[in-house]
Amino acid sequence: MDFNLIQLKPIGSVCYEPDLNHLACEEVMRLSKDSGWRAAQPGALQDWVWEAGQSDEEACPLGSQMANHTSCHQGRIPLYSAMVNSAKHVQEAVLFAYQHNLRLTIRNTGHDLAGRSGSANSLQINTHLLQDTQFHKDFQLHSSRKSLGPAVSIGAGVMMGDLYARAAAKGYIPVGGDCPTVGAAGGFLQGGGVSDFLSLHHGLAVDNVLEFEVVTASGELVLANSIQNPDLFWALRGGGGGTFGVVTRATVRVFTDVPVVVAELGFRRPHSHADWSQTLALFFTILQSLNRENVGGQLVIAVLPEQTIQASLKMFFLNQTETLKVDQRMQPFVNELNHIERQATYKSTEFSTLSSNYRQVPDVHTDNDYGVLGSTVAISNQLFNASEGPAHVAQALARLPLSSGDLLFTSNLGGRTTENGNLVNTSMHPAWRASAQLINFVRPVDPSSKGRADALHNLNNIHMPLLYAIDPGFRLSYRNVGDPSEKDFQQVYWGKNYARLSQVKRTWDRNGLMFSKLGVGSEEWDSEGIQFEESIPDQVTAGLSKTCKTLPALLFYSSEGIRHWIRHSTAPDFYPRHEELRILRARATEMAASIANNSVVVDLGSASLDKVLPLLEALEAAKKSVTFYALDLNFSELKSTLEALPVERFKSVQFGALHGTFEDGVQWLKNTPGVQDLPHCLLLFGLTVGNFSRPNATKFLQDIALGALASSSAHSSILLSLDSCKFPTKVLRAYTAEGVVPFALASLKYGNTLFASVGEDRPVFQVDDWHFLSEWNYALGRHEASLITKGRDIRLGSPLHHIVVEKHEKVRFGCSYKYDASEREDLFRLAGLDNVGEWSLEGCDVAFYQLRLCPN
Repeated sequence: MDFNLIQLKPIGSVCYEPDLNHLACEEVMRLSKDSGWRAAQPGALQDWVWEAGQSDEEACPLGSQMANHTSCHQGRIPLYSAMVNSAKHVQEAVLFAYQHNLRLTIRNTGHDLAGRSGSANSLQINTHLLQDTQFHKDFQLHSSRKSLGPAVSIGAGVMMGDLYARAAAKGYIPVGGDCPTVGAAGGFLQGGGVSDFLSLHHGLAVDNVLEFEVVTASGELVLANSIQNPDLFWALRGGGGGTFGVVTRATVRVFTDVPVVVAELGFRRPHSHADWSQTLALFFTILQSLNRENVGGQLVIAVLPEQTIQASLKMFFLNQTETLKVDQRMQPFVNELNHIERQATYKSTEFSTLSSNYRQVPDVHTDNDYGVLGSTVAISNQLFNASEGPAHVAQALARLPLSSGDLLFTSNLGGRTTENGNLVNTSMHPAWRASAQLINFVRPVDPSSKGRADALHNLNNIHMPLLYAIDPGFRLSYRNVGDPSEKDFQQVYWGKNYARLSQVKRTWDRNGLMFSKLGVGSEEWDSEGIQFEESIPDQVTAGLSKTCKTLPALLFYSSEGIRHWIRHSTAPDFYPRHEELRILRARATEMAASIANNSVVVDLGSASLDKVLPLLEALEAAKKSVTFYALDLNFSELKSTLEALPVERFKSVQFGALHGTFEDGVQWLKNTPGVQDLPHCLLLFGLTVGNFSRPNATKFLQDIALGALASSSAHSSILLSLDSCKFPTKVLRAYTAEGVVPFALASLKYGNTLFASVGEDRPVFQVDDWHFLSEWNYALGRHEASLITKGRDIRLGSPLHHIVVEKHEKVRFGCSYKYDASEREDLFRLAGLDNVGEWSLEGCDVAFYQLRLCPN
């Protein structure tokens, strides 16, 4: 790479030993507030939120948190950066990452609000040095003589402010955003590219892409346009950055840089509980009225210190040079605003060119620990342009809880964005073509891991539900400014296009090298880029190709599936969960007494928090010094578990987390210095062992025992639950309790999002063709859960059209083995374990068992 590979450290490392340099630290402190400077630093993102890791210790702060730190942690800053300045360098880096199975991070300016520009322990490809710009009076594709009009080809590192300046010198303006340090060809463009008001006139930025130059996951440099590699071109036009390849160059349309008069209305008032929806409704009425006259605008609402609301509505009268005409058009609105607000303002300004209205100076923040989170929802044309639309939207937004530093602003859609639905072929959610406004919400984040966790929780659980409720039947969000915890990302970002995007992803990135958080194919990974051993689509295909057809468990735990499972498992008839809880609440003190002091207690990812807490509280009451670790393969679930633990109530019990599989947890216990020689207690709640066949259950327990109990066998143990119920009526009543049918069928809906049905009118699975089947297998002593067709043979949709599920053929997805006394004895004996403790209650079929390695 011509010596362009560098080792990265966070920009704050010069403020800490061993790299401490007081002069350099002062300089970094000064420069780090500058967005343009940060954009050029491969060891920085635009704010601290995604530079830091999961805990306060995993950070290298420059602001108010410096006093609490004595060292600099790498956090989510990649370990190395390929500072590419040619497509060849990108190819070299991609091939190296593929050959060595490295986590790859693609960074341009570090602006991504979901943290996609950084990732711990990764190799970064930094495209910021790809700065070439070439203008075309009349662009034509290779092998085509068709005129596509004025355009500009830009390197992936060109920032928006630079592009505006270079285009203005030629008399042009592109469709772009307001922030001058956002990359013009990176995630902004590939994620759609919403312009504050120009999208009304020229559509989305992605509507105006004519060609991409891209390095694919195989290291090949290709062109993607409407003629060459059209499937890749379609996917890059809205499918999100860092997903299908590394874009090194993009060619986009440019438009004549026309004059404009900007009319601005505003007000400032205390943010009290008084209703201010009337003023908001007026602003939205102005937007509605002037949009119909092809005048775009943007409303910005900021909450200033001391809880003061400042609002500004700017309307952009293109091809207009006379402020008097604009003032006359705006006067009725000004009069109405003055009637409502005492501190109302109005002004109009004429600009000789539209580009001169855009900011070309980087943002400079007041604090070194600047950090924000963002989210968006779109408002439909149908709602916004209705007679009561502005009032409805205003009343909903007035109910949104706002705090100091919050920012609420609109981006004007409709117009050309709507018309382009019939003119351009992009992978954007089809609902963009029926949208009038995009509502953007941005909130500052307190500089601590708790501050970030609280902000993420509030965003996902308070603000987003309120924002989606504005237009509940629409549910469209903008991925570039989306909730980082969005659970339904496939639907709200791409809708029906997600299936085809998944197919294109598998075509161009078969091995999943390109990972992007909440991106196409990301359901096969956890949030930090750890890939599951086999992709879900591969598991589905393999299972349905067997003689005895099956579906994988992961297919059932989509966000919708989890909601139905929680409803099912908490139903009154679902005895396994209720009996486990009853026993734990009644016998936790005895169980805690059996666990050795100084133990490392690991929950192997099978217990919900309400099951673990009684045991932890009993250990705390006994003043046993233990460390509890939650283990989970799903990073977001692990994070949620830790955040929900009431750690402030514990002094003797300490808490930690392990991110990985059962085997990872066992190996960590076996090999980690300072842990391997301590007593271990492994929790296997939730009847986990019952999910394995009897031979596999034996091997599973044996492997865990030999790996985690051997080093301190006299004091180490496994604490597990088993179910002995073999009464078919009770079992079947439990496994057909409320919620199980939608839980089972949700798997088929999720499957349809993972498989494309390109060229066909029907999805892979027609949900209405299937029944849920619950059976008791007397011979094997187990409950069996299956999906079965409704009395006819069914050929699945593309790409599984080669698979036929015959009439009454069962597709099994779950089994739950029940263990009587003899079967339990065989299980423990064959696994090399002694049953040294047992806890249950009268009337319960579930019991807990404490197992230790049999002495040699």
